[in-house]
Amino acid sequence: MLLRSIQFLALRMLGHSVSADRVASLSKFMFLRELLNKLSIDRVIDVGANEGQFATSMRHIGYRGPIISFEPVPEVFRWLKVRMELDGNWTGYNLALGDSDTSAEINIMSASVYSSFNRPVDDRDGANRVVRTCSVPVRRLENLLGQVSLDLTLLKVDTQGFEMPVFRGLGDRLREVRAILCEVSVNAIYAGTPAMTEVVTFLWHQGFKPAFFAPINRARDLSAFEFDFICVRGGITD
Repeated sequence: MLLRSIQFLALRMLGHSVSADRVASLSKFMFLRELLNKLSIDRVIDVGANEGQFATSMRHIGYRGPIISFEPVPEVFRWLKVRMELDGNWTGYNLALGDSDTSAEINIMSASVYSSFNRPVDDRDGANRVVRTCSVPVRRLENLLGQVSLDLTLLKVDTQGFEMPVFRGLGDRLREVRAILCEVSVNAIYAGTPAMTEVVTFLWHQGFKPAFFAPINRARDLSAFEFDFICVRGGITD
């Protein structure tokens, strides 16, 4: 945390502008570092891994425990696999997670981080443009976990408007998870995306308390389309 603060101040002293969104991103990982330590997180489930950017950032903030990543797009998974092969405690699966065991057509966007099962309603200056579709396997997470304990697990879900099916795919075991990081939308950029209030309320009723919000994907007037949202399981006293 101190190192990142020094880097930020150094950039300011050198006259470089640092965007509000960059500051928000750094703030998120500073918070995650504190969360890892205080909640004794010992497993990260990375849903919507893309090329492994989130998992790599978790390593940078000091997390050394197991990471399980899920990425459905085959060509993106190949890049993810290269990174995983350099890390003996990081595994991954070339499939999507949802609320049923099936297959589905995913929209591949011009920028792969925006690929989604949902159709875009805002093209994000072309980055969110559908270039093709691809049929991918979809599995319920609870069917893949076996006897794995979730008591000290951080569940990260970045699936571009498809977060609710992922949560439902954990069934009753969602309540076992220690902390969740996901995106929530104010102005949806995908059709069918649940509102921020719907996701937050759903997780609240599953026993999770809000812990952190950080704006991402802004409009030209600087209003936020989406937020990174972190919540923690309530009723924990240790």
